[in-house]
Amino acid sequence: MPARFEMRARYGRCQVCGRKKAKKTGGIIVKHYFKGGVCSGSSAPPYEESSDVMKRALENAEKTDDHCEATYRAHRDAQVNEPLPFEFWRLWAEASRERRRLERRLKRWRRLREEAAKPGKSDTSYNVDPS
Repeated sequence: MPARFEMRARYGRCQVCGRKKAKKTGGIIVKHYFKGGVCSGSSAPPYEESSDVMKRALENAEKTDDHCEATYRAHRDAQVNEPLPFEFWRLWAEASRERRRLERRLKRWRRLREEAAKPGKSDTSYNVDPS
């Protein structure tokens, strides 16, 4: 087997942070850090094989984003004279940014999977059921 294929088999992309990381013996990504804490993509299959963790991270980002928007609307509708704290705006911006990033990644993952499923494709690394 050529060395480039052996190298590809030892590494994979994290579903959450998107960084190239080594894989453990069982085919899962090693523990690593993202945004000041342990990445939620640690100890999960790589991006090329699955999208389960990415979907869960997207759901969490959507919930946070929606909650922040509802809080803002309630604050605005109540016509409170006090401004919302800076931490609220930081959290909302971060959740929105994370939501858009994960939506793009999931869309790309699905597109690559569809391309790999076309007849005549030899690379089946993305040919995994997304459910």
